[in-house]
Amino acid sequence: MKFRFLFITILVVAFFLLNIMIGTISIPISEVMDVLFASGENATQVSQNIILKSRLPQAATALAAGAGLAISGLQMQTIFHNPLASPSVLGISNGASLGVALVVLLSGSIGGVALSSLGLAGNALLIVSAVVGSLSVMMLILAISQKVKGNATLLIIGVMVGYVATAIIGVLKYFSNEEDIRAYVVWGLGSFSRVSAGQVWLFVVSVISCSGVMVAIVTAYCGPIMFLGLAVPHLCRALWRTNDNRVLMPATALTGSALALVCNLIARMPGFEGALPVNSVTALIGAPIVASVLFHHKTDLV
Repeated sequence: MKFRFLFITILVVAFFLLNIMIGTISIPISEVMDVLFASGENATQVSQNIILKSRLPQAATALAAGAGLAISGLQMQTIFHNPLASPSVLGISNGASLGVALVVLLSGSIGGVALSSLGLAGNALLIVSAVVGSLSVMMLILAISQKVKGNATLLIIGVMVGYVATAIIGVLKYFSNEEDIRAYVVWGLGSFSRVSAGQVWLFVVSVISCSGVMVAIVTAYCGPIMFLGLAVPHLCRALWRTNDNRVLMPATALTGSALALVCNLIARMPGFEGALPVNSVTALIGAPIVASVLFHHKTDLV
């Protein structure tokens, strides 16, 4: 078990460094190490700017977001005693998205001011709206879980809540102006690159232990990142061969970080940078993991 933890930790460090090295412009490992751990005098000014202002914040965001979403998925699966519970399946992410949509899509229509022009105040408003949306849905799901029997019923209700949130977002889009709609659509594709160098440490610290708040903060900053919260806990149970949360909690955090870094690395490989949404990569990786778990373990949802 110690070997597994050591191995996944090494993978996280390796993928973190690869995220900083690889991109449209490749940066040698010597320059990366010099910028990160020394004075940076041996690195070019271009490399320093790319590392410190772009790739380091992006990698740190992926690291924290992956851990946060994976842990929230594990917590939900434990609380609801449901192997398919996750922020996306139970509608928690949709609730956060609805909160963001209310702010982004209505800011121009009602206030006449684009959210992007508000700076830190706009970011704070996004976080608050996402937290309110996600916690509202989470409390609703918790209340419903006390009244219904059967895992399948709860999953269906969560999916329906997600559909309602999506429908409301669709109505908001219809009455919003084109600029706000475009901003929301781009946000909805998911990305780890939206957190600036000045905000990254606030983001990392803010990803805390409460599932609803954790999902809301990740969603507000990065968009609705799918499948990590659902797939990673199952992958860790298979790799560590245990249901002990004392083992699964750190394992899930490390594995979530590693997978998020891999997805971010693929999304911004040369030729894909700025074009491939992170959600497309997480779905391609996460969906086979979930399908494999269901197939091999014959998970009972009733």
